[in-house]
Amino acid sequence: MRNPLYLRQLKRDLNQWVEDGVVDAESADYMMETAGQKGPKRSISASLSVLGVILLGFAAMSFIAANFWGLPKIIQLGLLMGSMALAYGASWWLIQSGHEALGHAAILLGVVLFGVNIMLIAQIYHISSHYPDGVMLWAIGALLAAVLIPSRAALAVALVIASIWTGLESMEFDVAFHAPFLIFWAVAAIAAHVLRWRPGFHLSALALVFWLGLNSVHLAESYNWEAGELMSLYAVLWLTVWALGAVLLTTSYPYASTLQQYGVVLFFASFFILPLLPAEDMGNLQRPWVMAVSILVAASIVIAVASWVRQQITTIDLIGLVGASIMIVTFPFLSQSDNSLAGTALLAWLYSGAFLLFSVWALSYGERHDDRFIINVSFIGFGAEVLYIYFKTFGTLLHQSAFFAIGGVLLIALSILLERLRQRIIDDTMQQVAS
Repeated sequence: MRNPLYLRQLKRDLNQWVEDGVVDAESADYMMETAGQKGPKRSISASLSVLGVILLGFAAMSFIAANFWGLPKIIQLGLLMGSMALAYGASWWLIQSGHEALGHAAILLGVVLFGVNIMLIAQIYHISSHYPDGVMLWAIGALLAAVLIPSRAALAVALVIASIWTGLESMEFDVAFHAPFLIFWAVAAIAAHVLRWRPGFHLSALALVFWLGLNSVHLAESYNWEAGELMSLYAVLWLTVWALGAVLLTTSYPYASTLQQYGVVLFFASFFILPLLPAEDMGNLQRPWVMAVSILVAASIVIAVASWVRQQITTIDLIGLVGASIMIVTFPFLSQSDNSLAGTALLAWLYSGAFLLFSVWALSYGERHDDRFIINVSFIGFGAEVLYIYFKTFGTLLHQSAFFAIGGVLLIALSILLERLRQRIIDDTMQQVAS
């Protein structure tokens, strides 16, 4: 079924079109009934044929590899280039003949052969250079195939190979900030947008998160940041992503809700983890951290205020976004050893309450925007924080057996309560869409 937000907007548009005489009532009802149906599924025969082409390609590669090194170099090069050209030529012929699934499988085979050619040519001519550069060339070739053909399969492979490339640079060669990956990533993300391919957007987002994770260690070491400083910085970053997604919801950008959902999940995780870190992990809050976090906070507030002025978000949403930014930024300062609140129960309770309050606001936001994903994440975050408070507070006050018995009962009761509340909100949302 399609997103309820889409269905609600479609119903409004159809009602307006019926009033304007553009669409008759019967056609509007039919379009509303069929709007939630899924598109046609790919046949099993097409999927099996794709797998068959890939297996045949790897069989040919294995045969060549078994007899490769006894051949003259000119024949070796001919086999390498010829097999790759044959794969791309076959892909063109298959697509022109209407066999798109097989054609894209052949493109995928050509991309794989391009990587094999890079590695084998390096061995033939004893090229011993910075070996991640070969992976980089492979990723660029896959991206070119994805853009020029165009091919979604090649784009997916390009993002995977690029992630391997940046992983090698970061982990094997300790590159502190692998900026070239960002250039590649930007082109790939634009390609995913042009192809209007939602899985490609997800792959782009995951690749960027992976890059951030790799570079966070080097970033912390370069600026002498502790875990708390880094976590607070990322929390504000994800909140900014969330605010940006909220702004884009009112535009024609097709992945606004997905962008917002990534921001929601990652911000909830960062906000939950931050108060759990010990005070000594909050660092010294030196100037680079202050500048970085100030820029992100300013960006999130500017985006939120601009959205509020344009009536894209409510006053409650503005307070929620700005308040969350302030809470995240102030925690490292309040946790400094020279602060009277550092390490106290009062500070822990303050931020537990803030997290619960934020979860309630996020729940209301998801309900008002008919976003089931945000509703579910809000319930999970609220439940996780309540359980943490229980285990942290009562675990030291009760006998072990009583602790686990009461904890089990409360856990079951909490799960039933949250599930009923979640289902009630979703049912109310669906009724509003249908009415």
